[in-house]
Amino acid sequence: MDTFISNSAEETFGLGQRWAAELRPGWIIGLIGDLGTGKTQLSRASPPGSE
Repeated sequence: MDTFISNSAEETFGLGQRWAAELRPGWIIGLIGDLGTGKTQLSRASPPGSE
């Protein structure tokens, strides 16, 4: 498991965009964290249809 620290919503979204470019069919990504830790912000950067 990897851990990443983000200091803003924009930084989190940027990380999501970088990850989205690397996603491959069949990959499963799990986001774990307390309320307000950026899970939704990160997932908004994923490509449409990858939900």
